[in-house]
Amino acid sequence: YGMDIIFECCLPASALVAHLLAMLCRRTGLEQKRVILTKAIRLQEILREGEVLHSEMTVARAKNGLPLLLTYCGNFDEDYTPPGLDDPILRRRRLAEEARRYR
Repeated sequence: YGMDIIFECCLPASALVAHLLAMLCRRTGLEQKRVILTKAIRLQEILREGEVLHSEMTVARAKNGLPLLLTYCGNFDEDYTPPGLDDPILRRRRLAEEARRYR
């Protein structure tokens, strides 16, 4: 896994990080309680105070001019649904095909 963009959106600066998380999870299939968003780009920076985004923060406060880093504490391969693959049948097929590829 690396640094891939899995979600993009535009929100007003007054929107809360909670709104961003809800949109991200609705569009990607990820479970909100398993998502951690940070302003940090490198793992070492995550440990600094203020780098982890909290639900009540505004997007303006969270913004640092760079993409946000998403850490997922679940099974990303099973939960993530790329745009256009929202159909559960297509999703299961895709997962089965990927599993066959890596055997």
